[in-house]
Amino acid sequence: ITTMAINEPGIFFEKRGEMAIRRIGFYERNGFKLWKDITYIQPPYDKTKSSIELKLMTIGDIVFDGNNDKKIKRIKSEVYNFHE
Repeated sequence: ITTMAINEPGIFFEKRGEMAIRRIGFYERNGFKLWKDITYIQPPYDKTKSSIELKLMTIGDIVFDGNNDKKIKRIKSEVYNFHE
């Protein structure tokens, strides 16, 4: 099972939006699923940075149960040492 966070198309100025669409297409062609209905807020890496809204893509047998899913909380806890 693999989970990754990517930039959502249209969040940044147009050129980056085009690249995000291409990136999503690449990963979808290689078996990843885009979770369009899940809003993933990546915690800041440190206190001087801001959070970033991203979308999740996964490959493998995984299901998310909304934005408060335990797997999302685990990612934030283990990867970013962020506890809500």
